[in-house]
Amino acid sequence: DWQQVGILTGDFEVSDEESPLVEFYTFANGTSAQTLDRVDQGQLPWWTDAELKLRFCRPLSVVSHYVDQWLWDDSFALMHCHSICWYLLVVSVATFVYRDIGMTPLAVGLAAVCCAIDDNHAVTVGWLANRNHLITGVLVLLAFRFHVRWQTESRPTSGLAAATLFIVALLTGEAAVAYGAFVFAWAVTLHPGSLKQR
Repeated sequence: DWQQVGILTGDFEVSDEESPLVEFYTFANGTSAQTLDRVDQGQLPWWTDAELKLRFCRPLSVVSHYVDQWLWDDSFALMHCHSICWYLLVVSVATFVYRDIGMTPLAVGLAAVCCAIDDNHAVTVGWLANRNHLITGVLVLLAFRFHVRWQTESRPTSGLAAATLFIVALLTGEAAVAYGAFVFAWAVTLHPGSLKQR
C-alpha cells in the first residue's frame, strides 16, 4: 500500500507523461532504471525482466483511494473500514443473487455465511490497494443479478442495466471478466428453457 499512498500524497515520483490515475496500478513501466530500482527495493523478484511492463487500468478504483485520502488523510483504520464496507456489499449482493437464482431460504443463508467467512477474502479485504476486487465484485454481482432478471422476467431495462454495470465494472478492475463465467454457468445449468434458448 505504501506505493499507492505515496502516489496519492505526491511523495512517490510518477513519470511526467503519466497522471497519478494511470500510475496508481503501474508496477513496472518498461524502463530498466525503474524496474531495477524496484528489484533492489524488493518490490519485484530478482529475476524480473528489466523491460517488464505491468500496468492495470482501474480508474474508478483509483478514485476510491483519492476519496480515502481526501476524507481521512492518513487514517488507515478508516481506509480499512471503507474496504470492509465494500466487502459487506459483496456479501449482501451475493445473498440477493443466491435468492434470485432459486435457492431455498436455508441454502441462501448457508451460502451467505460461507461467503462472508471464507478466509480467501482476507487478502482482498486487508490489502487496501486490492479494494478494486471488492468494487468489481459488487458491480459484477449486480450486473449478473440484472442479467438473470432480464432473462427470467423479460425486462429490457434489466438487460440494459446489466450491460451498463458490466462496463462500469471493467473500469474498476480486469477481474470483471468473471461476469462472463457467471452468465455462462447460469445459462448452462439454471436458465429456464430449452437448450436452444440457453
